[in-house]
Amino acid sequence: MKHAVFRRDLEESQERKRLHDRIARLVDKWSPILGVHVQHWDLRKMKKYWGSANRSIGHTTFNTDIGKLAPKYVEYLVVHELAHHRTDGHDPTFFKLMDQNLPGWRKLQAQIEEPLTRYS
Repeated sequence: MKHAVFRRDLEESQERKRLHDRIARLVDKWSPILGVHVQHWDLRKMKKYWGSANRSIGHTTFNTDIGKLAPKYVEYLVVHELAHHRTDGHDPTFFKLMDQNLPGWRKLQAQIEEPLTRYS
């Protein structure tokens, strides 16, 4: 029984590392494109959101469950949260940034707008 728990923990830690590396690459790619600087970002289990951004302190949090999504959704979510470092909320500036930089984002958003419990 101990070995099974250890193996599961090891697999989860490897998956988390891969997700961390993927997000790091995307943050590095999209930050200069969007003209933002993210001071810090992290991964954590979230119940209601795929991510959150705190513009005032330059911090972003991504839900660990995004690792269960296809890469195109992970990229959309990274761009979405980074856009919030340029503007608060979902205002016209946010929509303009998203439309200019990630055409087709609305379709991606609609496809993952279902409750997170589907992916848990």
